[in-house]
Amino acid sequence: MIKFRNVTYFYDVVGNKKKDVLKNISFEIEKGDYVCVIGHTGSGKTTLLKILGGMLKPKSGNVYIDGYDIFKEKNMFRKIRKDIGFIFQNAAHQLFEETVEKDIAFGPKNFGFSKEEIENRVKKAALLVGLDEKTLKKSPFDVSGGQKKRAAIAGVISLYPKVLLLDEPTCGLDPIGKKKILDIVKKYNIEEKATVVFITHNMEDIFSYANKILVLNEGEIFSFSEVKETFKKVEELQEIGLDIPDISKVFLKLKQMGIVEKCDVFSVEEAVLFIKNIILKKEKKI
Repeated sequence: MIKFRNVTYFYDVVGNKKKDVLKNISFEIEKGDYVCVIGHTGSGKTTLLKILGGMLKPKSGNVYIDGYDIFKEKNMFRKIRKDIGFIFQNAAHQLFEETVEKDIAFGPKNFGFSKEEIENRVKKAALLVGLDEKTLKKSPFDVSGGQKKRAAIAGVISLYPKVLLLDEPTCGLDPIGKKKILDIVKKYNIEEKATVVFITHNMEDIFSYANKILVLNEGEIFSFSEVKETFKKVEELQEIGLDIPDISKVFLKLKQMGIVEKCDVFSVEEAVLFIKNIILKKEKKI
């Protein structure tokens, strides 16, 4: 579905020098995967997403979507851009029409869909993200931050993209608003069998939504694997400056104290089950 082959990107700086951002990276993402991209600030996460979204062209290497090299042939990206949706961190950057409804309709209208088809797509997208009729008639600048983000997502998914790219879309939201956005993206991922690539700093969110994690470190791939496989390396993740879930920190400390043998525990529910098993084993010995 998505392939990066030896992709390198750098920025030119003063004095004919260059700042490496991505260093000869290669990976593949399968159709329907929900991939979280994590890494410390400056690791290359946003640059990777912008290359995938066609906003930056790699200095070398190839990027394939559905077998097409999106930068090789002239106008190739234009042919497939409807299949790629990008949600920015600041939703206000994507909203500009008089009403939320018109904003959602902009994409389908721009691609020449009929009036009836545009109305159907707006209704379906609004329903998926939980925007009611009253909100649709408001200016996008007169609604809450959470509604702005949902409106931006609705505008993108009204085109039913095969690939959904999100750069920290929950930034600035309260826990309830954040969960709504994450649930919307997961629902779209499941119902449309869409591929999701999601940049986040919040490790607590990953386990309920993603199936894979791509870890970047100084422009290189530190690891790319299933969620649980990635977080078996909690000590190594901390060494490269990444945070880990709070519950994993507790079990890491318990491991260092010699109380438990593993620290790859990622949720309170899992921790409770793990501790219950320890207690049961001790009771059986008694």
